[in-house]
Amino acid sequence: EDGHTLKAWYPSKINTHDFYNVNIRYAPVVKVSLAEPIGLRGVIEQWLDPIRGIASIATGRSQPLHSLKVRPDGDDGAPWNLAQVFGTALTQAPFDSTAHQVDKAGSILRCAADGVSLLDLVRAWWRLKAEQHPLIETYGGMLHARDSHPRSRFLLLIQSLEGMHGHDTRDEFEIRTVQHVAMRTEVLATLDGHLAPRQKQFLKRSVSKEPPRSLRAALEAAFDLPDEFTQTRAALEASLLVNRLVAEDDNLHPLDAIRVARNGLAHGTRGFDAYDLDQVNEILDRLVRAHALRLLGCPPAIFGRLAMPPDR
Repeated sequence: EDGHTLKAWYPSKINTHDFYNVNIRYAPVVKVSLAEPIGLRGVIEQWLDPIRGIASIATGRSQPLHSLKVRPDGDDGAPWNLAQVFGTALTQAPFDSTAHQVDKAGSILRCAADGVSLLDLVRAWWRLKAEQHPLIETYGGMLHARDSHPRSRFLLLIQSLEGMHGHDTRDEFEIRTVQHVAMRTEVLATLDGHLAPRQKQFLKRSVSKEPPRSLRAALEAAFDLPDEFTQTRAALEASLLVNRLVAEDDNLHPLDAIRVARNGLAHGTRGFDAYDLDQVNEILDRLVRAHALRLLGCPPAIFGRLAMPPDR
C-alpha cells in the first residue's frame, strides 16, 4: 500500500568472456523500487540493514553484502545511470551461489518455499526498530560482531531474552511497581519512630523502589514456544555449565543456575570455561533467533526448525 516493491532472485548464468573474461553466475540479487526517493543513509538503514539482519538471523551467521547500486532521483532507467557504492561493509567480492553453498548456509527460512514475504519481514523490522524493541536492538547489534568472546556473547544473549520479557510484560510491571511503592511507603511509615535516623536511612536505601525481576521468569517465558523446544530446554538444563552449578547447590533450579552464571560474569566475581559457555550459547542463540523470527511475523513451523534435534 505504500508503493514499495521488493524482489529477490537468482539471475541465470551470465557469460562476459567477450569483455573481461569473467563469469558471474547465480548471484542472489535484491531489487528495491521506492515509492519516493530517499538518501543513501535511508537506503542503508531502511533496506540494507534489515535485509542483512534477516538473512543473518535465518542462517545464524553474519551475512556479507557484496555490492550496492543505486539510481539518482529522476533517472530514466538507463543502465548507464546505475551508480556503484563503495564502503568497508561492501566486499565487492565475486559470489557464486551454488546449490552446495546454499545448503551449507543452512538457512531455516526460504521465503518462496515458506510463503513468506520478504517485504513484510522488512516492514516488521521497521516496526520493531521504531518501538526500540530490546531483542532486535540487542541481538541485531551483535549479529555482525567479529570474534566475540563466549563470555560477552553469553551476556548479550541473556540480555536479549531478559529485555524481550521486560518489553512484553511492561504494563504488568508498571502495575506491580505502583503496588510495590505503596507497600514500601506503608512499611517505612509504620517503622517511623521505632528506628534511629541512621537505621531508617539504611532501610530506605536498601529497599528498592521497583519490585524484583526474575531471570528465571524471563527464561520460562522464552521457552513458551512450539513443543519442539521442550528438547531445547532439556539440552540447556543438561548442559555442563548448569550441571556444575547445580552440583554446588542441590536446591538450585537449573534455570536459576543461568542466573548465577550471569551474575558472576556480569559482576566479575566468577569465570567459567569457554567450552561450557559455548555449549549454552548455542542453545540460547537458537532461542533468541526463534523469537526474532516470531517477532518478524514468521509462522511457528519456520522458527520451530531452530529447536534442538531429539538426538542431541
